[in-house]
Amino acid sequence: MIRTQYLLLSFILILAACSQQATQLSKKTYHDLSIDQEEGYLIRVPIDDDYVMGDPCAYINEKGDTIVPKGKYNLCWTDTIHTFGIVMGDNSKEFIAIDRAGRKLYEVYFYDNGPDWVAEGLFRIMRAGKIGYADAEGHIRIQPQFECASQFEEGVAKVAYQCELIPEGEYTITKSEEWFYINKEGEKVDQ
Repeated sequence: MIRTQYLLLSFILILAACSQQATQLSKKTYHDLSIDQEEGYLIRVPIDDDYVMGDPCAYINEKGDTIVPKGKYNLCWTDTIHTFGIVMGDNSKEFIAIDRAGRKLYEVYFYDNGPDWVAEGLFRIMRAGKIGYADAEGHIRIQPQFECASQFEEGVAKVAYQCELIPEGEYTITKSEEWFYINKEGEKVDQ
């Protein structure tokens, strides 16, 4: 009887811990890029005289106030932030888009050893593990909802709500039985 109660209590504690961890993961904080931001910009400031990509840095505003302190991010990809900038988080394969207040907007899709680039006016982003698209100014244009998504080419992108990622050497193959195409408004189109 005591053993059964002990096992039941252990199960409840494990379940509670898993639930708390899932809640913390689902509450990953993102901010939306404000359309009516005040005028201004941030400048990447090296710690030493010359900045070399990968060196510690900070971002200051035009008044000289430190907005993003040295060491907050491992790498400052963007030199001048007008609407948004790209930095690298603790994970060396996680690029993060930040606004001029230094707040996290979304992750930038990691592609070909760096952040995804703008193709036909849009680039891939991620929130909570799902892929969407933002424009060159950093505004989300297609909400993250796909497990797999290609860059736009000739006005369309190939996407899937569910897919399998298959490692193959240094590359990853995407496989899905449910691929379809979307236009730049996120609408499903025939191809």
